[in-house]
Amino acid sequence: MYDMPSIPFKHNRNMNKETVLEFLNDFKHLFDVLDIEALVPENVPEPYAGLLVHDNDMTSTLEKYFSDELKLQLLDKKIENQILTRSVLLIGEKSNVVTEYGAIHIFLDKFTEEAQAYILDSKVPLGAILRKFNISFVSQPQTFFRIKAVHEISGLLKVPEGSWLYGRQNVLLDPMDNKPLAQIIEILPNLQDEH
Repeated sequence: MYDMPSIPFKHNRNMNKETVLEFLNDFKHLFDVLDIEALVPENVPEPYAGLLVHDNDMTSTLEKYFSDELKLQLLDKKIENQILTRSVLLIGEKSNVVTEYGAIHIFLDKFTEEAQAYILDSKVPLGAILRKFNISFVSQPQTFFRIKAVHEISGLLKVPEGSWLYGRQNVLLDPMDNKPLAQIIEILPNLQDEH
């Protein structure tokens, strides 16, 4: 088991729509940036609130919800200044159901060479790598939001164009120096008909 500190959830209420848009700039071809709304945690509806409003890693949260291990499908990646920027889908290993779209900046210099090799291979979700290598982290969700599915994102998440999707901006911190391991945007597909 990996060591994940149990800290009380705190939402950074100073974050807003602009912080999400700034992060998504590298992935703007997937989104209609005019249709995004920042939400306070209390306004995130179920089942999305249970999947987003917490301080755990998303991989294990989604694996529990879907009762399935997750694999990673790489959509795009680049490396610049020891930062891996990639967009991915997390997909159920057995069910082949798309469970999340993720846009992520991973700070490679925070990981051992062996962990970096797994990260760069881009086949295993970051949460599973954190567990495999017993990497301690603190998860700090920054912003919750809903975003309208347009362009490629509707096809990737298999939802009708114009659907509202819920997500969060999250930072995984190294508890030793409080520096980021990763910055992540996590967007869920439409789950109204699930479970």
